[in-house]
Amino acid sequence: MSDANGTLLQAPLAIRTRWNKENEIRVQFLIKKELINQAMLTIRCSGSPQEENSYAIRLGDVPVLSLLEKSPPKKSLTEAVAIAEEFLRSQKIDASKGVLVWVEFRNYLRNEREDPRWDIAWLLRDERVDVWISQDGSAKLTRVRSSPRTLPNKSLMEAVTTAEEFLRTQKIDVSKHGLLKAEFKIYILNERETPFWEIAWGLGDQRVVVSVFQDGSIKLIQGR
Repeated sequence: MSDANGTLLQAPLAIRTRWNKENEIRVQFLIKKELINQAMLTIRCSGSPQEENSYAIRLGDVPVLSLLEKSPPKKSLTEAVAIAEEFLRSQKIDASKGVLVWVEFRNYLRNEREDPRWDIAWLLRDERVDVWISQDGSAKLTRVRSSPRTLPNKSLMEAVTTAEEFLRTQKIDVSKHGLLKAEFKIYILNERETPFWEIAWGLGDQRVVVSVFQDGSIKLIQGR
């Protein structure tokens, strides 16, 4: 992005459709209102350095949309997990034999393609079991094969408790925030794995994000 004074922002992107469910990527940025009429957004697309196309968009010509407020979850994280477990039992799937590795409330805007929902995932033997819990309590199941991977040495709720205790030592009160996400991730750098839980609370547009690592160390990623 640039204006009359030069480049304001550059965001290099690499889209590998093999790893994306959709051929779509989103970039968000903030810009001062007084710069909008001057700013040009240039998108360069290429499959190789020899093949490049450029598209220029003047931001002042783009209609400004008033986005609707996002929907908060009608059920807590623990309530959503309990509904998912009961649903899996009705499908003859025993979640107690697996490992809960991801729970996240996806609070899409109402004018987007997806409805707000809880996404919940277990690893069971050689497969990953995903359950979507909608705001009305309905459930949807998907199952895919999963390769062996490092597993957490703390359960999801143990990691949440550890993070909450850490936040109290930092004088951060999340009692009024909703627990929106707890995901077990594996960061890989130079073929070395760093497994950790990423836990996020939210209240309005505020987010508190904590990482809990396998060795017990904790890091506050974002708190405001």
